[in-house]
Amino acid sequence: MNIFSTFGIFAVLCSIALNLNAESSHHDHDAPQQDAHLHGYTELMIAIEGSRLEISFESPAANIVGFEHRASSSEQLQLVEGAKEILESPIELFSFSGGDCSINRASADFSALVGQDTEHQHHKQSHSEITASYQFDCSEAQSLDAIKVNLIKRFSRIEQVRVIWITDAKQGSAELTPKNNLIRFR
Repeated sequence: MNIFSTFGIFAVLCSIALNLNAESSHHDHDAPQQDAHLHGYTELMIAIEGSRLEISFESPAANIVGFEHRASSSEQLQLVEGAKEILESPIELFSFSGGDCSINRASADFSALVGQDTEHQHHKQSHSEITASYQFDCSEAQSLDAIKVNLIKRFSRIEQVRVIWITDAKQGSAELTPKNNLIRFR
């Protein structure tokens, strides 16, 4: 088993993210502390190992459906279902330049917005998160030059997507906006 196992890749990405946050806090003592749950902002982690490409997405629910409490009306349930359908359709969210990638698996977790409330969940409602994960097989991963990310186009409440990525050869980060939605690997 090598260091770039799926679990290892995401552990490394999390470590990089924590180090980047620690470094920026360390160098600017007067900067306000950023809350991990910030409306308008989402996070995307991308890992490429061999022919496998994995993408992990996390966002405050307000960015995706406009609220963060349990869906309580048929209109809210429809918003959740519509958003889930979009997030589980990666062809609408990601376009690849090179790589010859095809989807293996896509899933989105909206459990914070649907289902029964428990005491613990009730206290977490004010900061509900939506997560999604995607797994692609890329027969020519070495030729993957860029990924166009359409999350902001599909969910207008997203103002910025913070991206951390790692490949077999290098790592990087990017901030995507409505005017710049392209992640370049080369």
